[in-house]
Amino acid sequence: MRKFVLINLLAVLVASISAYQANAQIREEPSLNNSATAPQVTKFRYTFLWDVTTSMYGKKIDGSKADVSKDIYDEVQNNLIKQINKIDDETAEIVVIPFQAGVIYDYLEKECNDNRQEWKCKSATSENKSKLIKKIKDNKGVFPEIAKKRGGGTDILSSLQWTTENIFDKTRTDILFLLTDGSQEGEKVIKRSGGKDALEKYINSDWKNFALSRNVQGFYLVLTEEANNGAPNIDNDVPMKLIPALDLEFPSPINIQLESPLPVDVKNNEVFEQAEFRVFKVSYQINGGRLPEGSRLKIRMCDNDYIAVDKNIVDFSNRQLEIPYHFLKNHDTTVSELPEKCNVYIYVDEFICNSETAKNLTTVSPRQIPVTIINKSQPAIEIYWEY
Repeated sequence: MRKFVLINLLAVLVASISAYQANAQIREEPSLNNSATAPQVTKFRYTFLWDVTTSMYGKKIDGSKADVSKDIYDEVQNNLIKQINKIDDETAEIVVIPFQAGVIYDYLEKECNDNRQEWKCKSATSENKSKLIKKIKDNKGVFPEIAKKRGGGTDILSSLQWTTENIFDKTRTDILFLLTDGSQEGEKVIKRSGGKDALEKYINSDWKNFALSRNVQGFYLVLTEEANNGAPNIDNDVPMKLIPALDLEFPSPINIQLESPLPVDVKNNEVFEQAEFRVFKVSYQINGGRLPEGSRLKIRMCDNDYIAVDKNIVDFSNRQLEIPYHFLKNHDTTVSELPEKCNVYIYVDEFICNSETAKNLTTVSPRQIPVTIINKSQPAIEIYWEY
C-alpha cells in the first residue's frame, strides 16, 4: 500500500513550540522561594533528524529500483523545506541532521568538502534559511552515493544518541523531529546496536531521562506503513511522541510567556476582601495559528500555606488565562508570617483539547508560572513646606 504522506510537517513543527510534552511530570520547586526573579522563556532549537537512506528514493543499496511507489524522497524534502521557510522566529536555531547507518556529516565533509556547520542556522533569518535549503537541495544526489560507500542499514539509535551528545544543551528549549521511512534495520546495524529492541529500550530509558532533564521534546514521524509497523513501542510518559504522518490534525502552538512575576500585595487588605482583585491574569502568545477546538489548561498551585487557586481547569480567552484564587489564612496572620517578598508557583499539568492527536502535538511553556507575594509597606511620603 502507498506510504503515509508527510502532508504538512509544519503543523507538527509549529505545534511543538516548547520542549515540554503535554503530560510531562513537572519537577516542583519549594513551596515558597524568596527569589523574586521570574524564569526566562528560553529560545528554541528545531532539529530535524532526517532519514536519507536509499529506501527513501525507492532504491536498493546498489541504486537499482526496489519499488517506485516507495520513492518519497522529493515529497519529504519539499515538505521539510516548506516548514523551514515557515519558521518565522528569527531567534530560533534550526539543525538538519541527515542519517543512514548513522549520522553522515563525516562523509559529507570527506566526500563533498561539506562543513557540518552549514547544516545549521544559528538564527532563522531569511538569508540563513535560504542557505540551509540550498544545502538540502544540493545533496539529493549525494546521499545515495554515500550509502554505497558506507553500506546499507538504518541506524536510528546511534543517530539519536549522536544528536543528544552533540546538539542539545541547556541554552535552548529543544524540539526534535525524527523523520524515517524504516526502522532499526540492517544486519550490521542490529549487531552493533545490541539487538532489534535496542532502540525501544533506549527511548524508554536513557532518552526519557535525558529529555526530561534537558528541556527536550521529540516527535517520531513514521513516513510509511512499514515504518509504522516496525516502530518502537514508546511509553506514554516519554517525551517522544510516535506520529504516523498521514491526515494529521495539526494544532497551533501554545507558548505562555510572562514578562514578570504576577504580584500579590498582601499588605493591601482589599485583596482579601474583594474577589475581583483575586484573579491572576496570565498573558499568553499563540505561535503559528489557531488554538485547537476545546483548548484548556489543567493547572494547580504548588503546596503552600497561603494561597490556593479556585479552579483547576482554565480557558484561553482574550489572550489571557484568568485564574481566580483565595487566601488560606486571614490578612493579619498572612502579613505576620510571610517575608517581605517570596514566590509561589502555578503549575501547568496538562493541555486539554477535543482532539487526541492535537493534544499529543501541542506543548506549553513555561510549565511553572511564578507568582510574587509582596509583603512590604510602601514608604511614607514626607512633605516639607518652605516659608
